[in-house]
Amino acid sequence: MKNSLLLVILSFCFCTTAFCKTIKLEVIFPADLDFGKLGVYYNDGVGDKVVKPTINNNTWIFNDSCVGRYGRMMFFYNMANDNGATQVYRFWISDNAAKIDFSLDHKPNENPFSRYKLQNVISLNDLQEEKIPADIRQFKSKIDNYFRLNMGSFDAQPENRVTFHSMLDSIANKGLQLIKSKSNDYFYLFYFHDAIVSVQNSLSAIELISYFNSVFPDSLKQTTLGKQISATLMSRINSRKGSEAPDFKVKDIEGKTLSKSDFKGKYLLIEFWASWCVPCMKLAPTIKKFRSDFPVNKLEIISVTLDDNYGMFTNALKKTNTNTTHVFDGKKLVKDYAVGGIPQLILMDKNGVVIYNKDEEKDYSLDKLSQLLIDVMK
Repeated sequence: MKNSLLLVILSFCFCTTAFCKTIKLEVIFPADLDFGKLGVYYNDGVGDKVVKPTINNNTWIFNDSCVGRYGRMMFFYNMANDNGATQVYRFWISDNAAKIDFSLDHKPNENPFSRYKLQNVISLNDLQEEKIPADIRQFKSKIDNYFRLNMGSFDAQPENRVTFHSMLDSIANKGLQLIKSKSNDYFYLFYFHDAIVSVQNSLSAIELISYFNSVFPDSLKQTTLGKQISATLMSRINSRKGSEAPDFKVKDIEGKTLSKSDFKGKYLLIEFWASWCVPCMKLAPTIKKFRSDFPVNKLEIISVTLDDNYGMFTNALKKTNTNTTHVFDGKKLVKDYAVGGIPQLILMDKNGVVIYNKDEEKDYSLDKLSQLLIDVMK
């Protein structure tokens, strides 16, 4: 089973004649755009990556590839007069020469990305308005606003965190009901991945893979995205409590090769985090305490960042001063362990069996993990 999953995952990592499409996109930006407020990401069917546009005469030519039906371009723009809220505009691009023109006239103080003209491009924002009922879209906005206003109080007022996750569960269940009646449409396969599988909620991987297999037709399950969803959920099942943890082989920032077998006979804690993840940074003192409280000959801790920017990563290390083993380029490990939301922590016993999974435990403050480590280290 694990070997077959590995082949599925590896198929996303290499561009082949059968599956890889060449992407060429022209983007025309507004003349008055403040590029300091702009963030651009591209998803090639494997994962998101930061893109730094090279602009000539307000025009950017983007060349890349995509695995699967579409590549996804995302523009993040932070309006100073919008209470710090970042507006996100997402577009699907295929292998036809594409163009997005944002240079259309816009009103003063209006988001310059809110008006556009498209050529061989599909606006996901427009598709969502068309295909997602207004009550679900409004509820999603309510959740986003609640998170923005209350995330700072989640530790001091855990009831706010409980409310937030209850809202996530509610919108996930609404989404599953919607998808069931629209399951022949590729958009709803994307919606299942984007809004349910990739979001922290209480739905288990076993529940989701059962839903996926029973609801979607084979024609969609066999798409690149369908195979990716299946591989993600199966990897998540393989990293749950009681399962033998997936093997891995990565290099730490010192260049040393690490594999799961290297730690047999010890407990191994793997932390997935990022410099831009506020909850991750808040948990850093707890991770640091784990390292100081438990001897290296009994517990190893590997910290795997999801950062793409090495400078931001190293700056975060200086701030947290954690003395764990750090991995910068661990994308395959992230994929094999089906990491969704972060921070995520997985603890395996001396035989490589998972005995703690933070997502399963809903252990936001790591109290359960702290007690478990004390118990097994006796």
